[in-house]
Amino acid sequence: MNKLLTELRRRNIFRVAGVYAVVGWILAQASGVLENALGLPDWFDTLVVSLLLIGFPIALLLAWAFEMTPEGMKRTEAVAEDASIRAKTGRKLDYVIIGGLVLVGALVIWQGMRGSTLRQAQGEGAEIVANTSPHPELVEGSERTTNDVNTDTIPTLDRSKSIAVLPFADFSPKNDQEWFSDGLTEEILNALARTPDLLVTSRTSSFKYKNSNEEIPAIAKALGVAHVLEGSVRRGGNRLRITAQLIRASDGFHLWSQTYDSTSDDVIAIQEDMAVKIATALKTIMDPKALANMTGAGTRSVPAYEAYLQGLALLGKDTAVKASYEAFERARTLDPAFSDAHFKASFYWAQNLTPSSTYAQDVDNIDHNYREYLLRINAAINTSVGKPRQLLYRSDMALNQFRLANAARDLEHYLKDAPLDFGAWASLSSIYSWLADYDAARAANVRAEKITDNTIVQHISVIINYVWSKDFQVAANAARRAVAQYPNDADILYQAHRALLWAGAVDEARALTARLYDGETADVGKLIVKVRQSCADGDRKAAQAAADKIFAMGNDEASTKWIAHQMLGDRQAAREDIIRFDRTSPPILLGAWLWYPYFDAQAYPNLREILRRENIVRPPVATIPFACPAEETGNE
Repeated sequence: MNKLLTELRRRNIFRVAGVYAVVGWILAQASGVLENALGLPDWFDTLVVSLLLIGFPIALLLAWAFEMTPEGMKRTEAVAEDASIRAKTGRKLDYVIIGGLVLVGALVIWQGMRGSTLRQAQGEGAEIVANTSPHPELVEGSERTTNDVNTDTIPTLDRSKSIAVLPFADFSPKNDQEWFSDGLTEEILNALARTPDLLVTSRTSSFKYKNSNEEIPAIAKALGVAHVLEGSVRRGGNRLRITAQLIRASDGFHLWSQTYDSTSDDVIAIQEDMAVKIATALKTIMDPKALANMTGAGTRSVPAYEAYLQGLALLGKDTAVKASYEAFERARTLDPAFSDAHFKASFYWAQNLTPSSTYAQDVDNIDHNYREYLLRINAAINTSVGKPRQLLYRSDMALNQFRLANAARDLEHYLKDAPLDFGAWASLSSIYSWLADYDAARAANVRAEKITDNTIVQHISVIINYVWSKDFQVAANAARRAVAQYPNDADILYQAHRALLWAGAVDEARALTARLYDGETADVGKLIVKVRQSCADGDRKAAQAAADKIFAMGNDEASTKWIAHQMLGDRQAAREDIIRFDRTSPPILLGAWLWYPYFDAQAYPNLREILRRENIVRPPVATIPFACPAEETGNE
């Protein structure tokens, strides 16, 4: 054995192994960076690592069999001992190893100093991740109906570790810091929500109780939580006072409370300290170090953090979409390593990648929008530290590049670390419906429904995803529950009407139409409801009259025109409504129509080729069971 070790040292085998390991590690890290930056397939870094592993024994065999000489490579046996320069070669390899280790150390230190990532906070959109569910319409389904949801595999939620973060009150002298108190509230909420065993109510639910005089036990009961966090902010000049208290709802006991008297320069440290202490008081299973890393603010720049808080405060307001985006832009400019600021800024461009998106503001410059989106989502990926958040960012980019299998895979991995993220489960369900894997879509939506806190947005998401997965009776039951809780909400009524029609409950759907016509539903929404209900009632003349008003609208209503033509049975006209969106490069504009089982993807050559490339097999084109009866001919 000693003789073998001596020979291995003499032939520089150990040195070659060391050099290979160091250089291989650096190449593996570089492959991950290149994959994200260039949008390469997710298997690229795996391929590089596999090739490096395969090459390792080959390199050692070559080092054993050959030796470098002034005349080039020669077999070791052919080199005389007095002519060998292996000692000199060994010293060179030592230098390479030392230099490589220094570089490795520098990379590790650099990565460690880039800060933690923030949880995605999206205001009203927080329940549905990024642009994964951009289409405003529910998708018509096809033949499968079922109401036997099996939830045996879903873990029971531990409600003893549930919390609602109520909006912090602004007690500032000028009462002008509402943006700061709202943004801080949301960021504390998001930080706690990153803790995998804590169930945190959504922003939408919590902010319903802004300026409320209701008692804590009543609020907790309504939100279905065991604990409530409330607090206040007082800010004047550079002075900052934040008071917070964690209350157990069952008996009003204060589990934790603290007042922070400091300056605005300490706001990041205060937020992080609060999140850690609250999670600890709720007995999270995470160790302190992991908890501190998970709840970090993602930046050490106070100006960047305050700009980010401004963006969060504005994000839930429909009239402040551009202002919210501009705040996130300031945050990411002030701190280029602030990954979640990059991610939030990417939302503005992502929502402008889908012509049928309710939130789109500028779809006339798709290619420009896509470039701007890629710039920001790549920055988010490349600056994110910690696997879960980076997976979420990667999934968002893969989705907008129509790499659906990759998007689903990254979300699945993310959910292993964040099993209580409603938005991620809802998005995964919609992606699987795109892939025509309806069983997987249904299972993901069941998981989402188990952790919903019954906001309007979450109700809508659950109904939509059950329709997309063709579980019409389940969708109808979800719609009934939503209508019972929000009997006059226009969006709930709109989605419920569609779900009930698909479940065959035509009379029940008709009963909702009066509230829809009298409510706040947009005019085009009222018209498409009229088309659907008239068709379901067999009144083609009334349906045609409503559809004609839709057909007279501008090009912005291409999606609604397509639906109306489908309801009337005119598939050729429906194709003409959206054929201009058929393109070969990302973003794939017709992707949003894949949720409709009666959408004939084969009629669009570019989309057909993309589906073939992505290995997506669509089911047969479905017939809408409540479509209009055929037009009467003159002979009848």
